Amino acid sequence: MGYEVDAGEQQLFTDAITQVKNREIYLEFHHLSSDNCLAAKMAAYIMGKLQTYAIRYNLVPM
Repeated sequence: MGYEVDAGEQQLFTDAITQVKNREIYLEFHHLSSDNCLAAKMAAYIMGKLQTYAIRYNLVPM
């Protein structure tokens, strides 16, 4: 298990990694305050994180 795990060159951090039935599970949590927890801001945060993952794991061309 680990928290704030560097997934590559300080460009992507996974919030938590844990083991469930001998499988690694990567968990992400949003970090927005209740004042900033609006649909558009949540969507932008999630899409940014997905973009970073996609680039880091070569799922999309750069």
